[in-house]
Amino acid sequence: MVLYRPAGAEHALPALVWFHAGAQVLGDNARDDDAYHTALALHLDCVLAAVVYRLAPETPAPGAAEDGYLAYTHLAEHAVEHRIDPHRIGLAGASGGGAPAAATALMVRDRQAVRPCSLSLLYPMLDDRLETPSSFEAVSEVVFARPDIRLAWAAVLGDRLDTGDVHPYSAPGRATDLADLPDTFVAVAQFDLLRDEGIDFARRLTAAGVPVDLHLYARAFHAWDRFAATSTLARSFEQTWHTFLRRNLHG
Repeated sequence: MVLYRPAGAEHALPALVWFHAGAQVLGDNARDDDAYHTALALHLDCVLAAVVYRLAPETPAPGAAEDGYLAYTHLAEHAVEHRIDPHRIGLAGASGGGAPAAATALMVRDRQAVRPCSLSLLYPMLDDRLETPSSFEAVSEVVFARPDIRLAWAAVLGDRLDTGDVHPYSAPGRATDLADLPDTFVAVAQFDLLRDEGIDFARRLTAAGVPVDLHLYARAFHAWDRFAATSTLARSFEQTWHTFLRRNLHG
């Protein structure tokens, strides 16, 4: 875990535990995106904790989520040392990082650790079954194609792929009990293979009584905020997401 703290902030700050993108198989370490992490910590006036989670296939699921749980509970238990408010720690993940972020939230609930103040899932990779309409839409294959995501899940799950023996900690989209999860932000893109599984997860969270902010971005593709970071759409998304985070991190 790599911590980013706004310069000059000596008081206790909220924290955001961040899981990087990369389909759970890519990304050398949490420092791959130093500039992004530094800017996010500064804009949100929080400590950004970038999780150095283990990647598949060397470490199959739920290894990444277990790493996330350890990072989260370490921050909560050592809050004074890190000058962090233990009751203002959020979880967030993009794309492949959405799976361990959501699974960490499930682990925290099930193991009765200190409750996160929020969960953010940005165009998340959640369900290995790939049975949604968007997973078959050719128009959605802008950034990666269906075989790519199948290959990623094969690395993450190994011989459990295409079986019923997949725990929600490995594929959170399979979770049937989503009650008592923190306030959740879900952002999905119109032209994205993962669009519908994100929408379905948000719908089921709502049915379970969890407050959810769901945003579907028209004419957007997977990871539009990173590939077209200067676009009006990316700036609009950033403002909306940051507003959600400030509201939940700072109260």
